[in-house]
Amino acid sequence: MISIDRNDMMNAFDIREKIVSEEICLSDQMNEARDKDWWESIDQFSIDDTMRFEAWLTSGEFTGS
Repeated sequence: MISIDRNDMMNAFDIREKIVSEEICLSDQMNEARDKDWWESIDQFSIDDTMRFEAWLTSGEFTGS
């Protein structure tokens, strides 16, 4: 009886470990995709956008209306 309970517990722990491992892997993949999308969006700025942004930065007007 005790060995069956221990086996059940070990199986439950194995299942939980597998689920957590899969969730961590999925989270890592999502973070990697997020970083890739962020850099790709930066590459899409035009020269005019970049110049306007630089002008805004040098003006020092960072507060909202």
